[in-house]
Amino acid sequence: HSWHETLPYAMAFCAFAGRESSVHAIILLGHWDSCNLGCIPGMDTPSVYRKLKALDGCNSKRMLYFLGHQHCNRVNEGISGPLDAYGFMVGGLGMLGAGCQKQFGL
Repeated sequence: HSWHETLPYAMAFCAFAGRESSVHAIILLGHWDSCNLGCIPGMDTPSVYRKLKALDGCNSKRMLYFLGHQHCNRVNEGISGPLDAYGFMVGGLGMLGAGCQKQFGL
């Protein structure tokens, strides 16, 4: 689905998460690390993360994202220190991936 189709649901979710004191973190699970091989433009996981993080409610919570597509295990974004990391690629399942050695396991 496009962001235009997703936006009303994203806004409702972020509003809910923002007003719930028991919600301390939001985890986004996605597949694409960039738009290719079937990804709708603007719907790769890092782009969706940034769009959600800008919405009221989500902007006040700790957010992390996890993605695959490439067959690597690495910190994808927020690499200045272990507590700054917020994007993680967890696709190491034995195949070669762009920019990584053959990896297996999470």
